Amino acid sequence: MDYRADRGKSYNVVTLGSRSRADGVVKSPKGRSTREDAEDAVGLVYEAAESLKEIRDQAAATVARAEGLARDAIKQLQLAQTRIEDAEAARDRALADLADMSATVAEVKREFGQLRLQLSDKEAKLCAAEERAATAEMRAGEASEALERLVDAVRNELPRKKGNVAAKALADRPNFLRHA
Repeated sequence: MDYRADRGKSYNVVTLGSRSRADGVVKSPKGRSTREDAEDAVGLVYEAAESLKEIRDQAAATVARAEGLARDAIKQLQLAQTRIEDAEAARDRALADLADMSATVAEVKREFGQLRLQLSDKEAKLCAAEERAATAEMRAGEASEALERLVDAVRNELPRKKGNVAAKALADRPNFLRHA
């Protein structure tokens, strides 16, 4: 008898049947024999055992899936932790580089300020030197003009004699002293 096909039927295993004296077979209240009830009970036990086995197999499969999911989640968490640690290390390196760059920028600014002061000082000295050079050039021009006037005055005051030694010396003067 296939007990799986009888799932919809209700079995009364607890109720004791009545015994007829004529045939010696105990009958259940539904008119069935005890043997039929016993077979039905055994079928139910087998069916219950199969259901328990299916439940146990499903539970084992569910546990295996859950363990697999847990392992995958742990791996993902470990990878995420590694990425976080790598990101934190990169951030720390970037902050250290930023601090170094900030120190370098501060040093460059300080040196730039010093160079700007030095440049201002050099420009002031150059302006002063240019003014002195212009003054010296002007004085040299004035001195050259004064010397020319002196030479002309000496030339006019000296007698124009050919034998005069001073007049001859003036005639032989260097080119830079001659008036054009």
